[in-house]
Amino acid sequence: MKRSTAAVLAATTALSLATVPAHGITVDEARAQDEARNAKEVEKLIKKWDENGYGAMPNTYEAGYMAGGSVKAGSSGEQAYGATQAGWVATWIAVSAAGLGLIAFAAKQAGVLPPQLAGQLPF
Repeated sequence: MKRSTAAVLAATTALSLATVPAHGITVDEARAQDEARNAKEVEKLIKKWDENGYGAMPNTYEAGYMAGGSVKAGSSGEQAYGATQAGWVATWIAVSAAGLGLIAFAAKQAGVLPPQLAGQLPF
């Protein structure tokens, strides 16, 4: 009885596998789906720029290309916009701090700062 049940089960499985060919997603289909998702998310990113402006990000091809790279890496349009803003805000803060430090250093070297202020500078 066990052998006949196993034989029937094996025959049924083989027949079902033979009649329904396996159809997996091909590499081209996966690439097309990924490109479609990226295009949709880039549209969201562009819409966000249209609604809110560029913010801290400079309006250049390179900066837009970097934000698009975030989408290509898997971020949504909203995530790419927020991350781009945060990154450029941090960049501009660092540039401003470096500029102020350079001005203070030059003023100290030129001797135009009061002695009590010049003594408080870390350089």
